Amino acid sequence: MVRINRRGLILGAGALSLSPSANAQGAASNGGRLVVATQGSPRSLEPVREFSNVSWRIGFNVFESLIRIDYKDGMKLVPGLAQSWTRLSPTMVELTLKDGVRFHDGSLMTAEDVAFSFGPQRMTGDNAPGRPVSRIFVGTFARVDAIDARTVRVTSSVSDALIEQRLAGWASQIISKRAYEAAPSFEAWERAPVGTGPYKVKEFRIDERCVLEAHDAYHGEKAPVR
Repeated sequence: MVRINRRGLILGAGALSLSPSANAQGAASNGGRLVVATQGSPRSLEPVREFSNVSWRIGFNVFESLIRIDYKDGMKLVPGLAQSWTRLSPTMVELTLKDGVRFHDGSLMTAEDVAFSFGPQRMTGDNAPGRPVSRIFVGTFARVDAIDARTVRVTSSVSDALIEQRLAGWASQIISKRAYEAAPSFEAWERAPVGTGPYKVKEFRIDERCVLEAHDAYHGEKAPVR
């Protein structure tokens, strides 16, 4: 479990992304709990609603994108939730999803979740809550289609050499369609969103604390701190 509050040490951007070598030793003597302080609190945990260095620190533990940036190897693009991708044209990329990835609510991630994450209800519609922020990062995307359960096709409105980079960047995090639609309101959703990352949201109180808990069914390297 990771608890973030406003008191104490102010850490640099990205400091909350946990790594076994950096944090597991110290947390082991504290019952598997790591407490990190930040200079402020995000107003929302939904990536398409807020872009700040504090939201980064939390968001990259909770959510994942189809393609990932390897910051330790020359910013190389590597598989994220997609195991592979193919550039079909200057405006189109097709991706094959990893098999067996589960959201924090236990549901299986499919291409339908990916299409929904970039769709009109959350992101691209005129009144979508994520439209203002997402347009900054993925504004060239015309559509994202589920071809089958594990195949996604991203089409840009213009010739775009950066489609893959956009899919690895902010606002491209994948969420659970089922959990989003089951939330009683968008306000409730953005306080407890459901992703696929190594940590899930247990509690969030603006300007007070954000508690994250290890996602036991995570498809990648297990979280080093409970």
